[in-house]
Amino acid sequence: DIRWQDSDKGLQYIVDGEPQKGWLEAAGGKFYFNEEGYSHAGWVTDEKGRFYLYGDGTFATGFVTINDVERYFLPTGEYILLCNKWNPIPEDFELNLVMARNPHKMDASAAAALNEFLAAAKAAGYSIDVNNTYRSENSQKALFNRHVKRIVEEDGWSWERAWNQVAKSVLLPGQSEHNAGLAADLYSSDAGFKWMNENCWKYGFILRYPN
Repeated sequence: DIRWQDSDKGLQYIVDGEPQKGWLEAAGGKFYFNEEGYSHAGWVTDEKGRFYLYGDGTFATGFVTINDVERYFLPTGEYILLCNKWNPIPEDFELNLVMARNPHKMDASAAAALNEFLAAAKAAGYSIDVNNTYRSENSQKALFNRHVKRIVEEDGWSWERAWNQVAKSVLLPGQSEHNAGLAADLYSSDAGFKWMNENCWKYGFILRYPN
């Protein structure tokens, strides 16, 4: 018994009397069903990435404007977030925080990849430790202000001058990949760093802030 079932709460896909959950490819579309088994249109985030689904089961690809913000989606549907001082995190960006390396959390789309990367480093004989991953926007603001306060107190600068100086090297809240749960600060030996730089791309990462 396999059938579609429509109701006020949404569309369901029933197999042997049980509504399906998670991803399903059917009827020429790629549907996502929530924990109650109802199809979900809009943003979906899991370990596979971040997608924007339409009601007919198709997903956004290429450049698409959503909530007045132009986004870019790969041909396979994954959303690519460009995050920097010129492109702050969109207000409708939904975090899906999970434990990456205890006690550090990351977005589900990056956490598993980080652990695979760290396991590969260990297998290759390198110790790479995690110093920082997700930071809330409040934490980012506190970090920024600490740098400003230090310059004001140590160098006697005005708050405005110190703020402008810090803004050259420290991102404001909402401008950092850390706020999106997609970045990790790591430390290791020089040999470990060299291995990381040569291999991190295999796990979906880049060296974001070279010296």
